[in-house]
Amino acid sequence: MNENFFQSRKFLIPFNLCSFYLLWILIITEVAKRSFFISPVILLCFLVLHLILSKQSVLELFFICSFTLLGTLIESALLHLELYHYAPLLSLHSKIPPLWVACIYLLMSTTFSSSLYWLRKKHLALTSSLGFLGGASSYWFGYQTKVFHFDGSILTALLCLSLYWMFLFPFGFFMRKNLALMIKS
Repeated sequence: MNENFFQSRKFLIPFNLCSFYLLWILIITEVAKRSFFISPVILLCFLVLHLILSKQSVLELFFICSFTLLGTLIESALLHLELYHYAPLLSLHSKIPPLWVACIYLLMSTTFSSSLYWLRKKHLALTSSLGFLGGASSYWFGYQTKVFHFDGSILTALLCLSLYWMFLFPFGFFMRKNLALMIKS
């Protein structure tokens, strides 16, 4: 077996895709059970492995930190709009998202260079549509598992969150591309 197999797209795409969904489900399930101890450790191990396997680990780490920070800050702004709030035991009614939300953004950020890499040059409408649908479905699942609650109209909140992800998703690709150009120069 070639020593670079683990850095090849043939390995990284399915590995990242499976890891993303398994860790996402683990985080949400653990939070729904009102605990959050195992998933940060597993996520940290995944992140270290992801960076080891990355061909551009400095760029990848910089992008992961930037995207996670951006997502967490926007999430905080969304909390101030009072469209939804996190379950009381998980956030203490704070306008700052709980740690597990930052972990979800961190996990999501790893997909831009791996399992979602094929989307980077696709039409903006496709990328935006996937963000629109994926964002809404993630929040809907979180609502169903009671990790957060909508404060008003569920439809209005889901529409706002879908629009947010419709822009954030393609922006993630734009952000990663421009960080790569900055690091190269």
